[in-house]
Amino acid sequence: MTEIIYIYTLSDDSGVRYVGQTNKPKTRLSYHKYNGSSGRDNTKKGQWIKRLMDNGKVPTMTIVEECDFDDSYKREAYWKTYHQKQGCNLLNEKGGPKRKSPLLKSIN
Repeated sequence: MTEIIYIYTLSDDSGVRYVGQTNKPKTRLSYHKYNGSSGRDNTKKGQWIKRLMDNGKVPTMTIVEECDFDDSYKREAYWKTYHQKQGCNLLNEKGGPKRKSPLLKSIN
């Protein structure tokens, strides 16, 4: 059975700021909020989330696409490019996450 991956955006009042992927959207959003608010995520994205939450706001997660695991990095790249062309100032780090090998994916 193929794993379904959700491509999502995180945004605030100024627009989309981050594009990512997950197989558990609610858990992933909680992770972003916890690590951002606690200062554990020292990336630009984490600092942005901390600033939002320090001001009583939270990022909004929007699912933009569902896809198979095998297509997820290609589709995530598509959405990053799409939002950049729309003028969004994305906070994604260069290079993005490293793909797990199928063997590691099945073990974890």
